[in-house]
Amino acid sequence: MTKTAVMTKHYDSADYLKTPEALAAYLEDVLEDNDPALIAHAIGVAARAHGMSAIAKKTNLSRESLYRTLSAAGNPELETLIKVLTELGLRLSVEPKKPETRRMMSVVSTGARVSSVASKVLGSKTASKAERSVAASALTQTKRPKETTSKAVASAASKILHNPKASKAAKSVAASALTQKVKKK
Repeated sequence: MTKTAVMTKHYDSADYLKTPEALAAYLEDVLEDNDPALIAHAIGVAARAHGMSAIAKKTNLSRESLYRTLSAAGNPELETLIKVLTELGLRLSVEPKKPETRRMMSVVSTGARVSSVASKVLGSKTASKAERSVAASALTQTKRPKETTSKAVASAASKILHNPKASKAAKSVAASALTQKVKKK
C-alpha cells in the first residue's frame, strides 16, 4: 500500500478579515466567550489583517509592543484597545444582556441561518466529503434549538474555512454566514 502525501495550506484568520463587517462579526463572536486572552488575540489578528506596522504608526505605539500586547498572553490596556479598534474602523459599544425570550428568538433565527448555509453546502456539486460532513453536523444541531447559538454558525463556518480542501464556493458560503450575523442586526 502506498501512502499519499497530504498537502495542507497554512490557515490564517487574518486572510478573511478584510471588510469592516467581517471584522465586526469575528470580534463579536469572540466577545461572546468573555475570554480576555482570546479577545486580545482576536484584536491582534484583526490588526495583522490590516497591517500591524501601519496600525503601530497611526496609534504611536511600537509594532513589537502591539504584537506582544495583542496576543493570548498579553494584557492590553483599554487605551490601547480603543486606539487599535479606532484604526480598524471599529468602536466599542455596550448593550444590555438580552432576556431569555429574545435569546431564544435569536437562537431560532441562527438555526435558520445554519440550515440555510448547510443546505447550500450539501446542495453544492463541488463540496467535498468533509464539507458535507460539517454541513450535516450543523443541520443536526439546528434540530435542537436550545443548543443552537451563533457559535454553531461560527463553528461550522470556521471548520469549512480552516479546511484546506474546501472549495471556493463552500468558503464563500461560510464567510457569508459570518457576515450575515452583522447584517441581520
